[in-house]
Amino acid sequence: MRMGTNSEAGPREAVRRHAIPADGLAFVDTPLLRVGRRLAGPNAGYCGTSQTTGETPIVAFTHAPIRVRFEADDPVVLTGATLATPGGRHEYITQPLTDRGEATTFIGFSDDSIARMCAEHDPLAADRPDRPVSWTMSPADERAAAAACRLTRMIFGHDEPIDRTWLEESVLTIVHRSIDASYRSRGGAVLPKDDPIGGEAVRAVCAHIGAHYGQPLGVSDLAAIAGYSPGYFCRKFRKHTGMSIHRYLLRVRMMAVVERLPEREGQIARLAHETGFASHAHLTSAFRQAIGATPSRVRERGLAWWHEQLGRSLERARAGSV
Repeated sequence: MRMGTNSEAGPREAVRRHAIPADGLAFVDTPLLRVGRRLAGPNAGYCGTSQTTGETPIVAFTHAPIRVRFEADDPVVLTGATLATPGGRHEYITQPLTDRGEATTFIGFSDDSIARMCAEHDPLAADRPDRPVSWTMSPADERAAAAACRLTRMIFGHDEPIDRTWLEESVLTIVHRSIDASYRSRGGAVLPKDDPIGGEAVRAVCAHIGAHYGQPLGVSDLAAIAGYSPGYFCRKFRKHTGMSIHRYLLRVRMMAVVERLPEREGQIARLAHETGFASHAHLTSAFRQAIGATPSRVRERGLAWWHEQLGRSLERARAGSV
């Protein structure tokens, strides 16, 4: 469950994969966060030995039962119904309890995102960013745990490019829901607070997306424009626009594709690159999922038909969630 930062990733390598096969570890990094997975047999070499988390706190979802001892605490059993929240540089010892071995998903951030989420419940959490959660185990939120399992399958089940905005926003949603549930399980409630972010800040971000949609845009980049933490901004963007950041960005990119189709006839791969899509296939898939048609079909039917279909797609997006 070691976490770190992604300081080596360049602007076109905003999502990076790497692994430590000997420990059964695989990672996906962005400049904001890391999602890790450990798949190891019941007799893996690290079992029963002391390990240490990285520099920042994490949340961990266990998909196979394991016994864990966190520092001086008594041993506990983690299952799919529990959430682990160890802090940075936290020592622990694990032992799988079934023949399946260990199957764990863990998430950490390069900034103090977890501490900020905890501060919504406990203002003092901001003063201890290394260990914002005062406990290491709590009941898992069922929806968050299921989402973490799906996310793990999606990003580690294949080697296709991953959209950075989608990944960061999905992870922030999962972690925020998990932190909320963890505090509520201890009898804590979300503290009332003002909502200082307004339409002007969201409009500034939308304007930035409109001008830079062809570039790799991360949630942390956009939140910085508004002056808020990534997790907080994700929720407020949805409140003001009726959809997630990723859906909004995808629609902007799709509209740019349609506008530029005439000048890029027969150059869809180039157009995909210029408008921020990972590939020709990614562009086509986005169109199929949104309106059930390829870009070439849009060109055949005309812009009026496109705007009608996109309008229906936006309504579905506002009614749904990432």
